[in-house]
Amino acid sequence: MTLHTLRSTYKRFILTAVLLGPAVGLGATTVEEVEKVCAVCGVASTQIVVVSTNQMGSPDLDLRPPEMMRSTITYWVQQCPNCGYCAADLEESTDGADAVINSEPYRRQLEDPDFPPLANRFLCLGLLNLQAKNEKAAIYNMICAAWACDDAGADAAALKARALAAAHILALTEIIDGYFMEQPGADQILLADLYRRMGEFTYAAEFARQGLAREPEEIIRMILEFELKLIKREDTAAHTIEEAQN
Repeated sequence: MTLHTLRSTYKRFILTAVLLGPAVGLGATTVEEVEKVCAVCGVASTQIVVVSTNQMGSPDLDLRPPEMMRSTITYWVQQCPNCGYCAADLEESTDGADAVINSEPYRRQLEDPDFPPLANRFLCLGLLNLQAKNEKAAIYNMICAAWACDDAGADAAALKARALAAAHILALTEIIDGYFMEQPGADQILLADLYRRMGEFTYAAEFARQGLAREPEEIIRMILEFELKLIKREDTAAHTIEEAQN
């Protein structure tokens, strides 16, 4: 699965493929340097893009992909060195980007010392997504920011990123039940995992039980029950979908 395909999958937030079992791919990750012209300011810069990669193993409970795709996260968001525009592809424009990238919240986030630089880029992309009224993409990038914090060992920053993502998921699901992901109980998996990783076990258990009350399909039920086992142990570590199936 290419990086572009993964991003498209997340933007649709379809769980079906990954919940059927571990994804397995062959071949090494390859990257290359390409010149990108910023869609906002027109300045060209050299960016590294993923040409090909693979997945070997199971995604995490929050759908973070396994290796080798997992380690390509560094290249999932590009930043213009001139104006600070952040995008999956700098040559693709975002509605209202001019105003957003010059706003105080964006400039503050881009240089926020409390977050690793990669996490700041994801959170800035999330701000652009929100301006364009693409809440699902914004949530995805907030979760990516949490993963970047995990990789950098920035635990406090990871907690903030997960809290931000959870708040936006709740805002969506309060408006339209099941709006974030399609299957009954799937939203509750993600919410339970976000709060469990934050150490908020009471909230995590509540969402897991809410998901079970929706009488979800078997694989989702198994994952929710696995979340409850982890919560009972006060386990805040990352775990995989495959673990829930064993």
